[in-house]
Amino acid sequence: MLRRFWLSQVVSETGDWVGLLAVAALLYERTGQALWAASAVTALYLPYLLSPLLAGLAAKVAPRTLLVGADLLRAGLIGLLLVPGLPTWSLLLVVFVAAVPASVYEATSAAAVPEYSPDETTRDDALVLFQSTQQAAN
Repeated sequence: MLRRFWLSQVVSETGDWVGLLAVAALLYERTGQALWAASAVTALYLPYLLSPLLAGLAAKVAPRTLLVGADLLRAGLIGLLLVPGLPTWSLLLVVFVAAVPASVYEATSAAAVPEYSPDETTRDDALVLFQSTQQAAN
């Protein structure tokens, strides 16, 4: 169970960064300005300022439901980028809105690791693995 949980984190982190790089490349292609591409990273991290407010709401939802739901919501939002003719500013808005559940996802994922660990020794190792995976992705 722990291995599947970790693999889901790897897939989620990979999807986040592939999506961000695609948006940054699209912004650069459209505008020719690196500032627009760099602003995609800002739009990705800005929602983390809201995470203390959202953490209380997230605590009321079962961790598995929240983790799966957040990933599906983010995938759907990033899918909006396929709509042709979206204004440039709206691409940044989509990245920002898609990153809101990401901040809650990461906190919930870290809190759920002990639940999926078979024993106390494994739990400590799993926490290190999950945090290392997140740091490597960033």
